[in-house]
Amino acid sequence: LFLKFIWGRGIVYIIGGNLQFAQGGLFNLIVGGYVMLVGVMYIAVGRSSAKKLSELKKTLYSETSIKRKFDRADTEGKGKINLEQFSGLMDTLDLELTKKEKEVIFYHLDKNDDNLLTLEEFQAWWNDYDASQAV
Repeated sequence: LFLKFIWGRGIVYIIGGNLQFAQGGLFNLIVGGYVMLVGVMYIAVGRSSAKKLSELKKTLYSETSIKRKFDRADTEGKGKINLEQFSGLMDTLDLELTKKEKEVIFYHLDKNDDNLLTLEEFQAWWNDYDASQAV
């Protein structure tokens, strides 16, 4: 389903905003324009995040060093990290990401939607990631 992709959600916002915009009237024009802007921002942030993820993949971090960094981010020792810990992990990987980009990446990588990211989920992306999946 296209809604699992950031660009898919952006398109839904653009379509919804366009429908609201087409109703006419000042309020509908403002709300419709705003919703379309949100859709465009979803697409832009998704593309930016995908580009930065691709850059990260090109770095020289080995799987061993990635596992070590993941384990350091997992301060509770449960083998899973939350969004805050993931944000710290991204910082240790020397990738400059905004808070919103980190959220987008985290939720994209969290395949089972439990709001926790396992080492396996992270390594699956690390080994097989294609930036076109996220945009």
